Amino acid sequence: MVEEKTISTRGLKADARLFGELIFDVNSAYFHNHGGYEYARQFYTDVYQAAVDIVGGEQYILSAVMHADERNRAMSEALGQDVYHYHLHVVYIPVVEKQILWSKRCKDKSLVGTIKETIMQVSSSKKWLSKPALDEAGNPVLQKNGKALMKIRPKVRRIVGLTGTPSSNGLMDLFAEFKLLDMGERLGRFITQYRLNYFTPDRMNGQVVYSYSLRPGAEDWIYEKISDITISMRAGDHLRMPELVSSEYPVYLSARERSLYDGMKKDLILHDEENEVTAANAAALSNKLSQMANGAVYTDDGAAVHIHDRKLDALEDIIESANGKPLLVAYWFKHDLERIKERFPVRELKSSKDISDWNAGKIPVAVIHPASAGHGLNLQTGGSTLVWFGLTWSLELYQQTNARLWRQGQTAGTVVIQHIVTKGTIDEHILRALEKKDSTQSALIDAVKATL
Repeated sequence: MVEEKTISTRGLKADARLFGELIFDVNSAYFHNHGGYEYARQFYTDVYQAAVDIVGGEQYILSAVMHADERNRAMSEALGQDVYHYHLHVVYIPVVEKQILWSKRCKDKSLVGTIKETIMQVSSSKKWLSKPALDEAGNPVLQKNGKALMKIRPKVRRIVGLTGTPSSNGLMDLFAEFKLLDMGERLGRFITQYRLNYFTPDRMNGQVVYSYSLRPGAEDWIYEKISDITISMRAGDHLRMPELVSSEYPVYLSARERSLYDGMKKDLILHDEENEVTAANAAALSNKLSQMANGAVYTDDGAAVHIHDRKLDALEDIIESANGKPLLVAYWFKHDLERIKERFPVRELKSSKDISDWNAGKIPVAVIHPASAGHGLNLQTGGSTLVWFGLTWSLELYQQTNARLWRQGQTAGTVVIQHIVTKGTIDEHILRALEKKDSTQSALIDAVKATL
């Protein structure tokens, strides 16, 4: 290639790095669910064209191999058949376009400083630095050295944000996500500017603003601003998804339990003969009330005080009604897990072995925490019923946890999401808040919906 002048290595040191690698890797379950090897081969044929664009031309690619001999042991054991992992490995020569100018030694002084020739210089310059890996855009993302991602954002040539929950807590979430994408071109460079343009203070205490509400028409303005770089696709519109049924299992507090709950809510303090529970502020009170709705509450010393077993009784009824059908139970507080384990023979999903056994149907009742199992796990082959023992305020964790079962590859025709709700408590407020956040997010997704 050097002799043919396709590339140039002039000026490179003897130990200079001459080759680069691109690895395209996709979840094993994706290919397995779409037909296996043949689908993967076509998929990576298309991906190869993207690799050609990335490196600047096919002439710079030395090899491109789809590896298809790596057996996914966990999935193979879970499904009772061989499942292979496929990825594309591309080796290329990194080049940058370089202009060579006529030097002062040129006899024709009129040519000095003009372009003599343009070469493709082999170079591992900043153009070829690995692009920073992003989580769902918008959260503060740091490099290994702790440096904020936004400080290096101008050096990144291409960036794509992928998320299933773009505005899990309202449209205020969009600012950080789109600043990362366009460096403030559409929604502004500063959060203060974004708030002034599209929001108005809602709940305040003097000069302190606790929440914001949208200005009239602001929702449509925001959608219009971001529409040119945003598309959305719902799984239900393009994939064959099972039916989703969401229901509530109400439980009721006794007079004594209600008195304890209302006392905590009113006075921010709960007394009994041996323990004291206090809430320093509204956020702490919300946390304590949520614990009490679940059946226990942590004291100031960290001990769990028993309040009631209403939700445990409801869970027992749900388990019996399932008649051996596997159940996945989502808990929120540590004392929820401890009380569930004391009463039922459950297994917590923590390791790959736990997940394999669940997907193989070997676990009748499994428990998970949304924060640790909310993203990335494929649990759809092990069951189709999820029970929320304790609720979360986070729409993102709520939806992502539901999506562990309600997703492509689910063999059951219907997925059931059941919520155990203590009536007349903060549980009802949490459910309403999730519904409100979801409606806001759904409006955003519909506004930028892709037409295929």
